[in-house]
Order: sequence, then structure tokens, then C-alpha cells
Amino acid sequence: MLTFRSDPDARALVLPDDVPRWMRPRRRTIDWALIIVCVIGLLAAWGFVAWPGIARHTDAPLFAARSVEVAEALRAGTLYTRWAADFNFGLGSPLFNYLAPIPHLLSGIHQLVTDANPIDSIKILLGFSIVSAGIGMYYFLRGRYGTSAALIGALAYLCSPPIAFVLPYQTGDLASALSLALLPWACWSLDRIGRTPTRGVFTIAAFTIAAWSLADTRLTLLGAPIIGVFVLVSPKRTLALWVVGIAALLTAFFWLPALAERGAVTWLPLATDARAGVITPAEQLAVPPFVDPNVLNAPIDRGLGIGFLSVAALGTLAVYWRGRHDRIAPELIAFLVLGGGALIMAALAPELPLTLTDGWQPLLPFYWVIGLALPCLSIIAAQSARWLEGIAVRPQSWALTALCVPVLLTVLPALASIGWKADARLDAALSPPDETALHAIGSLRTGLLWPTTAHRPNTSAEESILNHAPIALPNMAHILDRSPLVTHFAVNVNAALRVSFDRLAFPGWSITVDGTLFSAEPDVQGLVSIGLIPSARQVSISFDSTDLRTMSWLLPVCGFLLILWRVRGLRDTPPSDSGSFSFAPLTTLTRPSIAPLIMMLGICLVGGVALHLMVASAPIDPSAVPLGRIPEAHIALMRYQVAPSGEIEVFWKAEGAPPLNYQLEARLVRESDGRAAANFQEWQPGGIPTTQWLPNDTVRDVLRFDRIPTDGAYHVEIALAQCAKPQNLPCADAARLPVSQAGQPASAEWLRLALPN
Repeated sequence: MLTFRSDPDARALVLPDDVPRWMRPRRRTIDWALIIVCVIGLLAAWGFVAWPGIARHTDAPLFAARSVEVAEALRAGTLYTRWAADFNFGLGSPLFNYLAPIPHLLSGIHQLVTDANPIDSIKILLGFSIVSAGIGMYYFLRGRYGTSAALIGALAYLCSPPIAFVLPYQTGDLASALSLALLPWACWSLDRIGRTPTRGVFTIAAFTIAAWSLADTRLTLLGAPIIGVFVLVSPKRTLALWVVGIAALLTAFFWLPALAERGAVTWLPLATDARAGVITPAEQLAVPPFVDPNVLNAPIDRGLGIGFLSVAALGTLAVYWRGRHDRIAPELIAFLVLGGGALIMAALAPELPLTLTDGWQPLLPFYWVIGLALPCLSIIAAQSARWLEGIAVRPQSWALTALCVPVLLTVLPALASIGWKADARLDAALSPPDETALHAIGSLRTGLLWPTTAHRPNTSAEESILNHAPIALPNMAHILDRSPLVTHFAVNVNAALRVSFDRLAFPGWSITVDGTLFSAEPDVQGLVSIGLIPSARQVSISFDSTDLRTMSWLLPVCGFLLILWRVRGLRDTPPSDSGSFSFAPLTTLTRPSIAPLIMMLGICLVGGVALHLMVASAPIDPSAVPLGRIPEAHIALMRYQVAPSGEIEVFWKAEGAPPLNYQLEARLVRESDGRAAANFQEWQPGGIPTTQWLPNDTVRDVLRFDRIPTDGAYHVEIALAQCAKPQNLPCADAARLPVSQAGQPASAEWLRLALPN
């Protein structure tokens, strides 16, 4: 029976204990902590709104090009494509058979539904990944450790340099950004399975884990131990195993053909990944530096930063302190071991091969840091707030603010350096996608995914591939109709011969001649070909499924059926209580206690704006003067510096748009006799084609000599040259460009750089 209090001033409803939960009124409060996380996430993603276009020196144009390919396939009626028709210089590429599909599939669907620009689709997804990462980590930690811990852990995760700056802005790595955004939601779904194993939660968990595993292959492998920890500690362990198993079945359409056909392609590297190399403790503890927005290829900040690691260290002390008075949660010990082990691996191992396609896409130390150390240590950092609650610090709101400040302040220099110049040529290069016209596209930045049946060069890979134009069809072949995966020809041959088409051979290509289906065979160059007898024929070549790829779609169907079968024994609504498994109480931040956090947010916002204005008005080195000028190329060498490791960092500046691509050669010359002790050749200065430089662009280039002698005085001589064919210098027919030093008339081919003794 429902009764009211007799006091007319307090007519509160008094409910008996046996009233069901759904009849009880809900107390609605404002989640101030969630609002703070959302605001900071939006501020971190504001660069994609404030700046037009996208940074052309990152991997973002690569993802835009992939999304265009997917959108074209969707318009042609192919719901899931494994072939990129316009890649590999118009010869086609099977990279969609090996790349995790979520990044390019989401952006392609967005373009199809909204008719948006490919660049805008990528910007929306990159901004979404930043905000979603913070919100997902907050919801996951709040349900397990409380609101204060969730606020600290979410800010540590969101404001870490990889999520707030490096992945979205410096590298444009949409796949890694989406993987890190979906990982907290996957952990949250497994956490919900342990508390409220309902039908809806079970279904959401299966699809969430499947989506996360389809974002980035490398980060899925590294994040698998985190998922395994939550499965082991879950009170509904069997149910959690069901969820993970069903997620594996739902994604079998991707991973099964990729593994089974890993020997059908090879990776041809063309440049060194800027993220490669071990990450020293000093780099891990560094504050993200100010970056000149005019520098196209600024050094990538690969560490987690001193702000993040300091809060993680406090969380480690909190775990130790609680261990002295109470039992430590087993997952915290596992995360300490995994996070610390990942940092050690990043400092020791240069890379580990990922044998998905004969060494393609190795596991660099950078991925160990962002894929395993970052999420694990974010959860550990959240424990610092629980330590404050345990020792009863008063006022707790100010102590909580003190924990947030290091994380926010250390990322401000990076966020203050965000900026790029829009390039109209980028949009033109996406219609259709042209790898050679897109700067830093995946095929030019790291390498080409090349079928093993294709012709391999006897000389350098660069020379063969970059001179490989789409092969024209014979005069007797005329295109009747063409789509991304199907092309119809009218062929009229006067003698028996083998006709080759401008498509790289790969399992799945078939040829239909006058309605009769034939299997496609590669010719000597690895192109799709078929032998024809004298007559007029109707020929169609199409990229179809194989038996293995067709069977791989049966496993997701089995996953759907298992979901329908397994949820029959689960409830439709949560039970009245959560059983014996207890979680930390959910504490909320009141309006008075949120005031210090709002003040801190305002200080950080004002500081970020001030830093950005300072960087914009005062470049890194405004007093630098050109050491040498190459008038024909409109390029000047502005400054250089020698690192303690012996590497020489030089900065080129485009005084005008260079009309041609130039190669670089440098040599270390002994002062005593003028002989070259070491040489360094580079196909593109700084890894960026000079035709992609715009006026006032600055390009950072690192000269790495094989050996640097210490037996005397040396200087460096550097030259730009143009070869008859794209190849590494020195080439026999190189035409070195004359340079003018300090404003003098151009008279020399080599520019001299003095070295300190």
C-alpha cells in the first residue's frame, strides 16, 4: 500500500520494501563528470572543425581513398568488396581482403547515404573516435570503480598524446583510432555481462567485440589479453566465453580468407615507417613538443607522456596501498603486468613480424604502447581516485582536480600545434583515387600490397613500380561497360593469341567468353589473361568469390543463430539484484564539488588558446636564414642540427611550388683529403615528393649515415638531383641542380654543412 507522510511541507512518497524496482521513482541527477569528459573530448576534436580539408602528409588521405573505393563498390551493388579497382596505379589491389574493414566500410557507407565528401567522412570518424574513446572509458570505469575513478581514468585515456593528438592529427591513423575508441566499449559490454546478463546485453556485447576486432588487426592482437582478463574475472565466465566465441564467428568473413590467402600477396616496402624503432624511457616521459604547423612531417611523438605516466604511477601506488589493507582485484595485477610489460617491449624490441602476409605490417613498438600499455595503464590510473577516497582527503574535489591537471597540461602543447593548409589537389586526386597524386598514401609511405603472381623487378622496387603505367588493351579490344569489379569487352582477333587485361591476377578473377566461364590465368607480368581463337567475341572479366570466401560467410550466419539460441535462457530485463558479485558504489559529483574541476577546465582551455596563439605568431625558429638555395627547384635549406646519436636533421622550405620530383644525395667528407667516408641516398627528401610541397611548406629530413667516423674533422655535402628514372641515387644520368649559398649566384652542385668537432 502506498502512503504519504503527514507533514504537508514534505509530501514525499514512502514505498514499502516489496514494491518492484520498476515502480520506484528514479532520482535524476546531472552527471557532471560525464559532461566534463564530453567537453574535453569535443575540444580535442575541434581541430577537424576549425581547419579546412585535412592534413595531406598523414595516412588520412589513404583512408579517404579507400572509402571512395568502397562507396563505388556499394553503388555498383557489391555490399562487401575485397578488391580496390583503382589502386596499384590502376591495376587493382586485393588489400580489402587483408585490411580490417570497419574504417573504410563506415566511411564508405557514410558517403553513400549522405553523399558527403570523402575528406569530411574521415574527419567525422576521427573526431568521433576521440570523443567515443573518452565516453567509453568513463562508462566502463564508472560501473566498476565509481565516478571519481572513472573521471580520472577517462581523462587519462582521452588526453593521452596518442588519442588526443598523434593518431588523429599527426598520423591520421583512422584504424588505430577507432580500435582504441571501441576497446573500452568492448570491456564495458563484458562488464555488463557479469552484472546484468540479459538478452539485450548479450547481443550488444557480441556485436561490440566483433566491431572492435574489425577495426585494426594489430591492435586486436594486442588488445586480446585485455579481453581475456575480463573473461577470466567475470562472475559469468561461461557466458563471457560464449560472447567472445560468437564474436569470432561473426568476423570470420574477414579473418578466415585473410589467413588462408596470406601467401597470395607480398609487401613491397618503399620507405621506413616514421613510427619504427624502440621507444626509450626518456621518450616515454617527454612532454609533447610544440610543432610548427608548416612542417609537413614533424617528428611523431611516440610516448605516453610524463603527465599520463605520473597519474598511472599514482594509481600503482594506490593498488599497493589497498593491497596492504584489502585484497587486490586480480584484474589490476594483470593490467600492471601487461602495461608494464608492453612498455618494456617497446624499449627493447624494434619490431615483431606479423605473419599475416609474409611479414606485412609488423608490430612496431608504437603499437605495443598504444594497443596494450595505454588502456591497461589508464585503468591503473583510475585507482588513484579510489586511493583518495580511501584515505579521506578533504576536500576531495580539489585533490581530484590535482590529479587531472598533469594529464591535461601535458597534452596542451600538442593540441596548440594543430593546423594544416588545405590542398585542393587532394580532392582532385580522389576522383578516382590516384595513389601517385596523393601525398603519403599508404603505397608511397610504406609500400605496396602486391600479388605474388605479378612481375617482380630485377632492379629496385621503386624503379619498376613507379614506371608501371596501366597497360593499354590491344586495339582489337573495346570496352563496352565497366564497373569496379566487372568489365565487358568486345574482342575481335584475327589469329589465335593470348589477350591480357589491365588487372592484376589474384584468386577470384574469372573470364566469361560468349557466356562460357573460364578461369583466369596470369601472364608473364601477372595480369589477367586468356587465350582466344580468331573470331569476334564478347568477353567479360569479373572479380568473384572463391569457395573459401563463400564458406567464410556461413560462420557469421552460425553466429547469428547461436545468438538466437543462447539468449533463450536469459532474462528480458535485469534481475532485482546483482547477486553475490558486488561492485564499487556509484558516487556522483555534486555541483559544489564540481566547481574546482570546472575551474581547472577553464584554466586549461585559456592556456591552450594562449599557447596556440603563441605558436601561430612565433614559429619555432623565426631567425633562420637560408643556408643555400636551389633556384630551379624553388627550394631552400633553412637550418640543420646534429642529434647526439649522430643523425643530421635538416629543414627544407619550398619558396615556390617545385615543378618536378627531386632525389637527394648526401656524403660525409673528410676535411683532410676530401674523400667521402659515408654516403646517404634518398628517393624523396623527407619521404615527401617535392611536387607535393606548397609555398612556405617546411619538410624535415633526417640524414642517417651507415657509419660516422671519429678519426678527424668532417663535413657534410648535400645535393638535390633529378634522374632519368625514379631510382635511388647515385644514378649514372643524374643532373644535380646548381645551388647558391647565402644569396650568391648559383655555381656549385653541393651544399656544404659544417659539423661540430
